[in-house]
Amino acid sequence: MPACARSRFGLFVVWAGPMFALVLAMGVQAQGLNTPKPCLNDPRAATKCPEPQKPATSIAPPVVGTPPAVGNAPPAKTGAPSIPGPALDPPKPAAASTPALAPPIAAPPAPPAPPPAPPPAPPSATQRDRSTGVPPVSATPPAVPSRSPAPALPPVTAPPDPAPATRPTTPAPASVSVPVPALRAPVPAGAGQAPASSAATITPPAMPPAAAAPIPVPGAVWAPTSSAEGAKTVPPGGETGGAMLKPLSVAPVTSASPAAPPRKVAPPPEPGQIVIFWKDAGQAAFARAVLLQEFNLRPYSESQLPHLGGVLGVFKLASHAEAESLRGRLSQRFPEWRIDFNARYMPHSDDPPAARAASPRLYHAAQVSAIPLDASGVRVGILDSAVERIPALAGASITQRGFVPAAERPAPAAHGTAVAALIAGAETQGFKGLATGARLFVAGVLRMQEDQETTTTATVVRALDWLLSERVSVINLSLGGTGDRILAQAIAKVLSEGVVVVAAAGNAGPDAPPSYPAAYPGVIAVTANDALERPYAAANRGHYVSLSAPGVDVWIPDTDRGRYVSGTSYAAALVSAASAQLIGKGARADAVGAALCTSARDIGEPGRDPVFGCGLLQLQPALVALAPGRR
Repeated sequence: MPACARSRFGLFVVWAGPMFALVLAMGVQAQGLNTPKPCLNDPRAATKCPEPQKPATSIAPPVVGTPPAVGNAPPAKTGAPSIPGPALDPPKPAAASTPALAPPIAAPPAPPAPPPAPPPAPPSATQRDRSTGVPPVSATPPAVPSRSPAPALPPVTAPPDPAPATRPTTPAPASVSVPVPALRAPVPAGAGQAPASSAATITPPAMPPAAAAPIPVPGAVWAPTSSAEGAKTVPPGGETGGAMLKPLSVAPVTSASPAAPPRKVAPPPEPGQIVIFWKDAGQAAFARAVLLQEFNLRPYSESQLPHLGGVLGVFKLASHAEAESLRGRLSQRFPEWRIDFNARYMPHSDDPPAARAASPRLYHAAQVSAIPLDASGVRVGILDSAVERIPALAGASITQRGFVPAAERPAPAAHGTAVAALIAGAETQGFKGLATGARLFVAGVLRMQEDQETTTTATVVRALDWLLSERVSVINLSLGGTGDRILAQAIAKVLSEGVVVVAAAGNAGPDAPPSYPAAYPGVIAVTANDALERPYAAANRGHYVSLSAPGVDVWIPDTDRGRYVSGTSYAAALVSAASAQLIGKGARADAVGAALCTSARDIGEPGRDPVFGCGLLQLQPALVALAPGRR
């Protein structure tokens, strides 16, 4: 070959050799995409060959955040750390039909839904995501405590619901007294079921009432509405006879009736006056001499009390402080004398002047089980105002005597007239007293002083002595005050003479102290209730209360249209009339109180209580309660 040819061939070989080697290498690399090649570890190489069972492949990285299918993750190497980055191991052929090679940037298909099975156990170390190192998200929510509602969960495919379960809830408050049937607790759709062991019956809690129009409640108690002026409670039926009622509560209650009148507090004693009771005329003469000689005092008034057995003297000083000082000194020096202030007493009534009505609505006779019996011959004493001869009392036997001093103005006759009508009034427009035919002895003791009706200890004691002289069997005292030692001794003497003493319990309110003479031992203390058998709002309360009787909005006949009255004064008058009935049927005085108490209808707390005493007066059962041996 010529030299030039050899030179050209050499140049070709020099150029073509590398090109051929490059083409051959590219072919081998292209074949290596499908056929793994053996790897020889070269000490000079920076990297080592992979394990024989792990052929090197070039695959597209998976979409970040896609967890591997449950059960398809390869086991982690022992001691190999979890390296963030794309997964190096292809899925196993035994799993779902996922191709071994995925196109670049293509996400693997969604994992299949888990089969219906109980919630899986907590993930172990072999079930951790190799890309994040945290447990995979469970498709089943955790178990919910049995006493709390299921929390809100993201939408998941829950296992099929088993039989409906129940879960306990907070029990109903103690105020819910009506038993409610047990219910099964509903299970919200899609929420995890409570364990079978937590199933229990529940009682729904009390729900607040809906804000809607009032709904009639069976067994509701209805209260009379008040008039527009608010000065007087309108009795059931209203002035026109229609029902003017409003719901009050859902059970018979003992709460005070509405439209409570102002409470009347007992007035203070007579200014600067003391009263002294001596047992006989000799002791009285000695006392007058001592008081005149040592204190320069003469009696302001003095009365002989032959039936009470003593002498009563009233002394007047310049001030209450001087009267208090003298009372203390004389009580210490002469303990045998009965010394106290000249206390004031007032009627227990609350009668607004406009409480009149021509059409009466009567309830008192039916409420106390009154029967049409005549109490002729029974002598009943009344310490009150004077009594007016209204038509209902036109034919009654009434003896009156005034005890108000001449220098003072007697009180109007309205209060005493109402008391007398309730005891012995004849039938008028459906009204009738409970002891018609009884003989009345009225002691006018009330006076007008500073626009208030009051009386004093000295006046009441002198009136009691007169009533004993008239041989009365029952004495009605519809008045009261703070009490004193002089009146206490006089009441004890009256009771010892075999006389039934009935007194009003008081109108000073539930938290007021006891009213006297009602609170003295042996006296029948009477409180008042309304037509619905609720206690009078202004009535006193205490363990001295013996009975209750109608005394709220009681209709009384008058010279004109008639009127409504309220107060324990009028309740006491009804009990005095019932006592006269028992006396008229042969009962002894010491048996009357027990008969009235045992026959009363219990309308308050079980047994005797400070609100109603023994209960509501019942006349007919009281007559039956008298044993033959005690008549």
